Amino acid sequence: MARFRRFLPALMLALVPALALGYIERPVTVSFFPPLSTNGAQGPEVRTRFSFSVIGGYVGAVDGFELGGVFNIVRDGFRGLELGGAVNAVGGVARGVQLAGGANIVGGMIVGVQAAGGANVVGGMMDGVQLAGGANINGGGLRTAQLAGGVNFVGGYVEAVQLAGGANICGGDLRGLQLAGGANITSGNGSGAQIAGGANICGGLLSGCQLAGGANIAEEFSGAQVGTVNIAGRGKGLMLGVVNVVDELDGPAIGLVSIVGNGMFHVDATFADHAVANVALKFGSKTVYNTVVFGWKPQEPARVLLGYGIGYRMRRDRLFLDVDAVGHSVREPDEPFEGDNLPLLAQLRFTGGWQVMEGFSLIAGIAGNVWVADEGEYYHGLYDLVLYDNGSQNTRVLIWPGFSVGVELL
Repeated sequence: MARFRRFLPALMLALVPALALGYIERPVTVSFFPPLSTNGAQGPEVRTRFSFSVIGGYVGAVDGFELGGVFNIVRDGFRGLELGGAVNAVGGVARGVQLAGGANIVGGMIVGVQAAGGANVVGGMMDGVQLAGGANINGGGLRTAQLAGGVNFVGGYVEAVQLAGGANICGGDLRGLQLAGGANITSGNGSGAQIAGGANICGGLLSGCQLAGGANIAEEFSGAQVGTVNIAGRGKGLMLGVVNVVDELDGPAIGLVSIVGNGMFHVDATFADHAVANVALKFGSKTVYNTVVFGWKPQEPARVLLGYGIGYRMRRDRLFLDVDAVGHSVREPDEPFEGDNLPLLAQLRFTGGWQVMEGFSLIAGIAGNVWVADEGEYYHGLYDLVLYDNGSQNTRVLIWPGFSVGVELL
């Protein structure tokens, strides 16, 4: 209702035909190039229903149809259909359809459709559709759709859809959808969705969804961010990407690296069946976390384990349960960063914990271990309780249960 009241004066103006008072009424106008026309120097004072121009025409108002070989210029108001080879320009209000090979320009507002090979420009409010091969620019508000091969720009308020091959820029509010091959930018608040192959940027509050093949950036969002890189000041909802960075998040962050200011950051030190000494970093949101694991197995043959995984934490008061999946690359101690990816040790772990005090918890858990190695290599842990062994001398597969006990710090 508030938005309707905002646009009500302009809409009332658009519904009123071009003012006849003060105009010279001529049903048909023919022009070669201003002022070489049937109107002579009186063109800006003429109101006509049909305007035909060889190169270009200039009249005061049109209520009907206008055709120009290169350009059409209407000083005050236009209603109907306007066809221009290059440019259509209306200084006041346009109600209808503008079609041009180059650009459509309205200094006031338009209720209708603008279609151009290059750019559509509206100085105030638009209630219709803008189609351009290059750019759509609206200095006030838009309530429908902008379609451009290059850039859509709205300086005030958008309530609909922006589609661009390059970038969508909205200086104020957004309620609807921004879809661009390059970037979507909203400096104020947004309500709806931003979808881009490159980046989505919202400088205020976004209530909806950001989807990007590149990066999503928002001062604050409520909904979801899905992209290669997600960055936010505050968020409420889901962050899904390769890298997630947020100061405050109420919801899960899922990715290879998630840095959450109010999330978790813990260091686990454990003794386990597969490796005597293990140190793990757990970081991420309050529920979903990533873990980086360093392990040492002194039994012959000695091995170094480098692991990475993702998990989920359930918590009630001082008790918590972590469920995670971790994959380890098992290396020789003297060359821990050389060689191929095999052998591998994969684990599905269930770890319970009790927080004794702030920054200190006791933890213990069970795990299912799967070993995959070339050349029939066998894994020697603390005990030999293998449930499955394919016995292959090529790709060896072992499955056995495991355990871990230790402490969690920070």
